[in-house]
Amino acid sequence: MLSVRSNLFFRPIRLLLGLGLFASGVGFAQEESQPHLPSPVRVAGDIPFAARHVAASMSCGQTDCHPDIAEQWASSAHHFSSFSNPFYKASVEFLMEDDGGIERARWCAGCHDPALLLTGTFKEGLDPKSELATEGVGCLICHAAEEPVDLRGNGGYRIRAIEAVPLSQRSNGLLQKIGRSYLRMKPARHQKMLLRPLHERAEFCMSCHKVAVPADINGYRWKRGQNEYDSWHHSGISGNNAASFYFRRNPATCIDCHMREVESQDRGNDDGRIASHRFAAANSALPFLRQDETQLEAVRDQLQRGSMRLALSAVESEEGELRSPDDPALSLAAADRLMFYLSVRNLDVGHAFPGGTTDSHEAWLHVRAVDASGRLLMESGGLLADGSVDPNSRVYRSRLIDADARLIEKRDVQHWVATAYTTTIAPGTADVARYVVPLDATLQWPIEVQARLRHRKFRPRFTRWVYHADHESGAIPELPIIDVASLHTTLASAEFAPGDAKSLAADWNDLGIALFLQEDRVRAAECFSRAATLDSTRADLRLNRARIAIADGDLELADQWLAEAERLERDHPTLRLLRARVDAAHGRQEAAIASYRRLLEELPLDRGVWVELAETLYFSGDYAAALACYDRILEIDPESLAGHNGRLVSLRALGQPTADAMAAVNRYKAAESEEALAGRWLRAHPIENRSSRPVWRFDPTEERP
Repeated sequence: MLSVRSNLFFRPIRLLLGLGLFASGVGFAQEESQPHLPSPVRVAGDIPFAARHVAASMSCGQTDCHPDIAEQWASSAHHFSSFSNPFYKASVEFLMEDDGGIERARWCAGCHDPALLLTGTFKEGLDPKSELATEGVGCLICHAAEEPVDLRGNGGYRIRAIEAVPLSQRSNGLLQKIGRSYLRMKPARHQKMLLRPLHERAEFCMSCHKVAVPADINGYRWKRGQNEYDSWHHSGISGNNAASFYFRRNPATCIDCHMREVESQDRGNDDGRIASHRFAAANSALPFLRQDETQLEAVRDQLQRGSMRLALSAVESEEGELRSPDDPALSLAAADRLMFYLSVRNLDVGHAFPGGTTDSHEAWLHVRAVDASGRLLMESGGLLADGSVDPNSRVYRSRLIDADARLIEKRDVQHWVATAYTTTIAPGTADVARYVVPLDATLQWPIEVQARLRHRKFRPRFTRWVYHADHESGAIPELPIIDVASLHTTLASAEFAPGDAKSLAADWNDLGIALFLQEDRVRAAECFSRAATLDSTRADLRLNRARIAIADGDLELADQWLAEAERLERDHPTLRLLRARVDAAHGRQEAAIASYRRLLEELPLDRGVWVELAETLYFSGDYAAALACYDRILEIDPESLAGHNGRLVSLRALGQPTADAMAAVNRYKAAESEEALAGRWLRAHPIENRSSRPVWRFDPTEERP
């Protein structure tokens, strides 16, 4: 037991520690402001922040606290989000060269340059090599953020300046040591201060990974940009979408994929494991440029972990029939060509593939077919001499254009007016590319097909512009290409090993999904029927066949397929959704409404079901109830055009004022002139026009544009 004298000795120390904790602002409500517009970052407390409140993240790894986390973060794209990232630096400096650019660039800074923004140093004459300009998104940016988060993203987080370690701001080294010693003895307050429930939710990641370009940035109008959050949220991966082709019973979040647990003895570890702070995703360019092999390997592992799948699902005969790739009759047919279907399935990416800034990076299919003698019969997706992808390839990307129908190639979204096309693969869905192989009398069977789904973080043209813009960077690098998925198989061979019935069913199902999304319902129905025949255990295969029947208006057939699915899985959310759709199509609106409401009790964030319920209520004449549903949709996504449109028509039906609702619709609805602008660009670029089409085919015998 301590003596009275010793208690008297420690009392001043406790007082100092108490003052240090008081200075941290923990537990004290302070006024909120938005001093950095057009960035929507909200600041609680005094501004500007001191450098210690936003920088020096590596100090978190000192004195045996979080060395592994600090090392991981130091290699991450979060660390290199600001001016130490040459690609971002070139684009944001290009923006700042425009009139009013430094002010408009604050919109970028909330997510990319928070250390500069919050300290008030994001202004004319900023030093791009300073500590603050190279801090990126540091520890005290994420961990000092608080509820609530603005669901519109764009850096709409709330943050306050805190002293994570008591007395760490003191110049006296002894006091700093006392503060760290106290932290080790009493870590609970530190943990409560820096690790909140918010940090375990996708909504926090959304604050920067959901982007829209507002009118005060592009001088035009609101434009939806990168949006990983809504892509994830309205998917089977999140468990919020009963209409998903693949509904997961074990939903996954951003953290599950991008902060996977790794071994560590850092303080605060959970049974010897921590969440990785490498934030590994698809940015292979930055670790490659720094020769950071550990981070590059983490990115490669993330891309190659089996989230995308290739399958040579079928071969089309001369009669248009879809045949199995192992059908030996293919080699006996008197034909001068065959066409095979290569499906690309987004198996387990939590958002669309590719994600991120799809206008600046690229994914594509590289496919080759050779005969038994090694003769090349067909190739698509190879690289040209300048490193760019052969334009006659199936590509997954976006093409953005400006007001003069010119391609935007410098990530200069301030000039973005229209999107010519986007070809990405939504979570739980699939795409299919068709490839023609010419046949002749000299061909030696079987035909070997090699396919790779490839990804490169930045297109060579953009990389060349970046390195010409930054003369200090030296030679233009050749950025790495990572094969995300691959396939090696043969056609019409007795040695072809197609796998078991269940894997074949999965191939036919994926092809059916792709064809259904391309509105080829006849062949999609054939694929789903084959899949159901091959695998008698999966309810979703029957549900997919029922989707076709509902789309065709054949409700009797839909009931038959739904009954088959119900025998296998009575409580499948998609089953109940399709039952409600059949009821609505039959005019049984009360039954449909009751089914939708029961489904929403289980999936309260399913915006798609809310829309269907609202529409059913509206057409049944219950405009007030429909309005309530549309309001709920806007609580989930404040920028939902479906929500704002529905709210407008419901208010109009109720005879209530509609001015605000009309303004919201006009804000989020794309201008009709954009479609004409996109058409103008596509007509001038016939190869791109082909790439923009949902149904894409490569035939080496056709004359190319």
